[in-house]
Amino acid sequence: MLSLDPNHAGLGEDRPGRFTQTTHRPRLLIRSGIGNNLTLTMELLMIDGGSPEQLPEQRVGAAMRSARMSARIGLRKMAKLVGYNSHSQLHEYETGSKMPSDKIVRLYEQVLGIDDESLQSVLEDARIERHGDPFSRRRAHLPMRLEPASLDHAATKRFSHVSEGSDEPAPPANHVFVARAFRWKRYALLVLVLVTATVAVLWSARQAGDQVPPVAVDGSDPEVLGCGRDAETADSVKIFYPERYLAGFLELRASRHCQASWGKFIHSDALQQTPPLIVAVSVHRPADGASAPYEHTFAGQDIYGNLLMSSHTCVYAQVRLKREQSMSPLYRTACLEIR
Repeated sequence: MLSLDPNHAGLGEDRPGRFTQTTHRPRLLIRSGIGNNLTLTMELLMIDGGSPEQLPEQRVGAAMRSARMSARIGLRKMAKLVGYNSHSQLHEYETGSKMPSDKIVRLYEQVLGIDDESLQSVLEDARIERHGDPFSRRRAHLPMRLEPASLDHAATKRFSHVSEGSDEPAPPANHVFVARAFRWKRYALLVLVLVTATVAVLWSARQAGDQVPPVAVDGSDPEVLGCGRDAETADSVKIFYPERYLAGFLELRASRHCQASWGKFIHSDALQQTPPLIVAVSVHRPADGASAPYEHTFAGQDIYGNLLMSSHTCVYAQVRLKREQSMSPLYRTACLEIR
């Protein structure tokens, strides 16, 4: 005897060897003819849109579950077939906790061999009913029958199971706050990196600037240009004033760094400051007749003059000491060029 019982609640197979309770599905009842002692209940498995009283998400989930069970594939095995690491998200889809994505519905149809896109049609109808259009990128709707605690739990699971490239809904508000805070931390870190890089570049430029050769021109102060850091004495002569008294030395100083030369008077310890003594130091370049004179009152210090460029021709230094109405002879170094 065969009869269709639309309201009978029995045990439906979720996977081989496991049974779960099903509700409000059409049942095909087969009663034996031997005293009616044996009643076998079989579920009429077919892809349908679910009960009209169900929410759109639940009807899609029911259709997915019916299609899977008709192929006698367990939920865990189905998760592996569609590339999921866990079956919990598929369970949420099939129970109607949230609307499935186009991707997972297409995977169901491919794995189960459904060629007429019936599952996608159910999904499209559910989206139209829920949102007014079939577009997939929508915030998930949770059934109103869930308690607040269940809502938080479902939202947390929904956020934790979102996979890359899926059309899953946005995370709940608390997760959005955490995501925004993390984004601001990344911005702060980026600003810190940029500031550090800028300081490093400026410091490197300053260090490099210290090594740039100074621009020397005739008549420049050699110490201001930093030419004295690598200067060497190219020639030196003794200075006597008054006669037979050593007043000091005249040096021809040369800098390869600046490609220039200048004269410098080195005083002796016996040289008196009074009466006032004027030291006139100059440097000359015979090739073009250029000269760079300099005078200064002696006050117990060495005195150097201005420079002339000497990279391609020779220059020489000379000095004369003047005190009141007398002066020393003109002392002169050899004419040398920087090599």
